[in-house]
Formats: sequence, structure tokens, C-alpha cells
Amino acid sequence: MRTKIVSFTVTTLSLYLYTSMAYSAPSAVADKPNFKNISNTQEKKQTFIDYLNPFITEVALEVTKNRQFLQTLNQKISEAKPLSTTDQRLLQQLALEYKVTIDNSNYKASINELLTKVNIVPAGLVLAQAAIESGWGTSRFAEVGNNYFGQHCFTKGCGIVPKQRGKGQIFEVQSFNSPKESIAAYYKLLNTGSQFTEFRALRYKLSKSNNYFSGKPLVDTLDNYSELTGNDYQKRVLATINYNNLCQYNPKA
Repeated sequence: MRTKIVSFTVTTLSLYLYTSMAYSAPSAVADKPNFKNISNTQEKKQTFIDYLNPFITEVALEVTKNRQFLQTLNQKISEAKPLSTTDQRLLQQLALEYKVTIDNSNYKASINELLTKVNIVPAGLVLAQAAIESGWGTSRFAEVGNNYFGQHCFTKGCGIVPKQRGKGQIFEVQSFNSPKESIAAYYKLLNTGSQFTEFRALRYKLSKSNNYFSGKPLVDTLDNYSELTGNDYQKRVLATINYNNLCQYNPKA
């Protein structure tokens, strides 16, 4: 499925600012299953989930660490404690990554704005969109370029040229070094893209309740993700979540 999404350069600075955790995700290429060779549909789907979910967890944990850092800063401010030089430096780096302007006279307002962006996407929703956009890992773009979310780029050589690209079009389907990079790019799009302000606003509201962790309420805000008209894309995402019981992979409240 083609998306409306434009490309951006993924920088990983903010994802690693506040974490030194070790993970056990599979290597990007060596352990990638050949999903096309799995004839049993249910086995193919489960293999896809088992392969991609550790990468999703890595990105989510890294974002969560940064979110916890911001919450710690908020607590310091509430207690009238000064932010250290290191605190301020890391805050500025996160602000740059998430496209937020820091107000040095009102750190709390800037941090609260960041908290609407520095947050996870429920794994069930990530898996559903990855499954749809990559055909459960069978698309050429997923196999060759580790692109599971249909991201486009517009610099020659930045990705894979679609066989059915229209005359005069210059976009390519972006290539990534690993599935994790693709997931991080997807995260960055939802967390900073102007098309997904409604997504972030609803997530912020729902983050105070258990409904947030299902990811289902957020589906209605994805109308700008796909070129499908009406709410056809949202219906497909929700059906994929429900039919495959993908909410079981979400974090628990």
C-alpha cells in the first residue's frame, strides 16, 4: 500500500540519550525469515510478529527512557530545583529531535509540549500497520530495504524505485539498514509530523487511562497515513488488530 508519507532523515540521538540497556533482538539481516516461503498463513503471521516485535520493543523502551527523563525534569521544576547543565543539554537535544522550541524562561511548558511527542505507539498498532504496509513482510521493500511502513524519500538513491512509479515521479521507497531503523522512522513521523497532531493530542488524553494501551482509539486519527479514501484504511487497521489479536503485544497499564 502506498502512503502519503514524505521522508525525513532519521537521527537516533534522542533515542539513545537516556538509555544504556541491552537487548536481544535478532540481527537485522542474518535472522530475517523468508516470509514468502512460509505457506501456512497463520505461521507466516506469527513468524512476522515474533521477528518484528523485539525491534518494536527496543524502540519503545528507548522512547520511554527519554519520556521518564522529561518527567524527572518536571518533578525537579515542581520542587523548585535547578536543572543541571547536563539536564539542559539533553533537554535541548530532545527538543531539536522532536521539533520543539525550548522557552528558557518557562522550561515546564516546553517539557509538557515534548511530553505530547515523546511517547510510545502501542505495539499492536505498530504491528498492524507494518503487516498492512509490508504484506506481512513479503513486500520487496521489506525484504530488500527493511521498509515495513511504506515511507517514501525523494533523493536519488535513497531507496528502492517502485516498478509502477508514475511518469515524472521522483520518489523512492526508503531503504533502512535494519527493521529497527524503519520502526524509529515510523515513530518519528507519528511523533513529529504535522499530519498527526490529532494522533498525538488523543494519545496524550488517553495516556491517562487504560484505553490508550489498546491503540484502537488512535486508529481513527490515521486518515493522513494512507492514500485510501474515506475511512477505509482505518477500518483495515482496526480489522487487522482485532482479527490477529494484536493487542496482546501492547504494554500493560
